[in-house]
Amino acid sequence: MSPLRILNRSGNQPSHYPAVAVCDEVVVLLRTAGFRNMLLRGDTVYSQTEHLDRWDQDRIVIHFGYDAMLNLVKIAGNLGESQWERLQRPSKQAVKTKQRTRPHA
Repeated sequence: MSPLRILNRSGNQPSHYPAVAVCDEVVVLLRTAGFRNMLLRGDTVYSQTEHLDRWDQDRIVIHFGYDAMLNLVKIAGNLGESQWERLQRPSKQAVKTKQRTRPHA
């Protein structure tokens, strides 16, 4: 089950408005339906730090993007080689065409 939400809002509203309220509505809907495990996914506008701890305490897994703020970039840059690894993603699809040479001008 994936309770997708589409919300039309005025163009003069910030892009994060009302992301938190929509997430909270979905959580209530799923808890009412008996779901115990949840995953909220979203882009950077959903990463409003004042709400992340609350969702975490409610045992909700959160996969949101997060802006590369200077303090976080510095922390990441200071990580040792053994503390991270490059993410290897498989190709979404096999390339069925061949490399072509450029025509002579």
